[in-house]
Parts: sequence; C-alpha cells; structure tokens
Amino acid sequence: YECYYDHTLHPTKSSLTWSLDYDKYSDFDDVQGHWHVKSLSPSRTRVFYAADLKLRGAVPGPIMNFLSKVALKESTTWVKKQSEKAFEKGGQAESFMAPQA
Repeated sequence: YECYYDHTLHPTKSSLTWSLDYDKYSDFDDVQGHWHVKSLSPSRTRVFYAADLKLRGAVPGPIMNFLSKVALKESTTWVKKQSEKAFEKGGQAESFMAPQA
C-alpha cells in the first residue's frame, strides 16, 4: 500500500499524531494515529499507540482483522527493539520528545 501522512508533534503532551496527507493520493481512504510516551522511571517508559484505518471499498472482516494484526506488529516492533538496544548500551534512546536546545 502507498500512503502519505501529515505528522504533528505535541512535545508538551509527549505525543505525535498523524493523518493522511489529503493533498496526495493514498491507497487508503483515511488513516489517523497517535503515539504517546509516558516515563514511568529513569529506566522504564510506556509507549501507547493507536491507529484507525479505513480502506477504499468493502473489505471482508477476516482480511481486515489480518491486516490490523500485521500492521500493529510491524508498526510497534521497532520501538521495542530500539529501546532495548539503547538500554543495553546504558543510554537513553533518542526521543522525538527530547527538548530542543
């Protein structure tokens, strides 16, 4: 699938939202999503992810369920890998929420 997004960073809320770039053609009819980062301690962070997807035309339920599961896994696997790698090195992962100097 090909699609184009507009991203909006909300640093004071530790979140990032996105939606389709409606000026460009995408294979999806609509997509909206949200990442939220919550620090639990110096070594623990919880990441929340949500996304809504609307495909063009009717899609059978089993196919939509499969797409949802695959998309969720692919969309979040990299976060776990990168955060664990940074933790093993004794540092923090670069964060899109980091304050700008």
